[in-house]
Amino acid sequence: QIDGKERVYVGTIGTGRMLEYSWNGSSWSSPVDVGGSPSGSEIHNVTIGPGRGDGKDRLYAASLDNNIYEIWHDDTGWHQIVVGSVGGQAMHAAVGIGRNDGITRLYGVSTGQLYEFTWNGTNWTRILIGNTPGSHGIAVGKGRNDAQNYVYVASISSGTYEVSFNGTAWSIASMGNPGNDDRDVELGAGRNDGITRVYSAMLDGRIREFTWNGSSWTNSLLPAPPGGQQIHAYITAGRNDGVNRVYTSSGNGKAYEYTWDGSSWSIYNMGGGPDYMYGFHFGKGRNDGLIRFYGADRGSVNRVYEYTWVAP
Repeated sequence: QIDGKERVYVGTIGTGRMLEYSWNGSSWSSPVDVGGSPSGSEIHNVTIGPGRGDGKDRLYAASLDNNIYEIWHDDTGWHQIVVGSVGGQAMHAAVGIGRNDGITRLYGVSTGQLYEFTWNGTNWTRILIGNTPGSHGIAVGKGRNDAQNYVYVASISSGTYEVSFNGTAWSIASMGNPGNDDRDVELGAGRNDGITRVYSAMLDGRIREFTWNGSSWTNSLLPAPPGGQQIHAYITAGRNDGVNRVYTSSGNGKAYEYTWDGSSWSIYNMGGGPDYMYGFHFGKGRNDGLIRFYGADRGSVNRVYEYTWVAP
């Protein structure tokens, strides 16, 4: 919203709505409906960012009705428009400077195609970047740990792709991993060594870490937690101690934290609910300077969980 406060936003499966939760200093508000799919189709994923390149954060909700919706708040209330269709059920969207030209754009995937959306000052324009079979997750960033941004796409059928723009055309390349039902992809210095890597969360319960060695991609597997299907992967200093770790949500309803000690990974079970942890993200939701995690339970309880690290 325009007051500068961070809030928690959750997309719903059964109603296709976007809900807002606000912390008032002592408790969380009841959910406020801020927009969503007119047909009630599932909001599969949502991201926040300055998609128009004007420095103003907006919500970008990917719906199974094939559309990505842009939702924002100003001094007259909540507003919503359709960014565009992704040619099939919309899985995920990401904001970034994918062409390395200084212009922020929006990138979205269906289960088979990758699109780029650009705000021209009046409306959204769309181009098809190319086919990405089974695409499910997307991120934009400097995965090679250099000055160039790339678009990364996780596929449920064919692994993870790196998508690059050479100034005139797009190219799509496999990063070399076999298809293991990759659900989400993110970037960050997960080993806390200052080196940006790419992380894909896989439904077989593992996280694959990709490292660019200067000429090609290498990859390795983080250990799988017991009984887990990895749905999301995020890299941040979740304990608010300046140490980056890798965080995942799982099909068993739990969230997990991975810490690299210089030679191996350890896993910490963060807890959760009884059902599929369908949504998971981090932020300073209470506006108190502390990073917390927020997970959405898909199943019998339909709850949103907040995770806060409290030092022993």
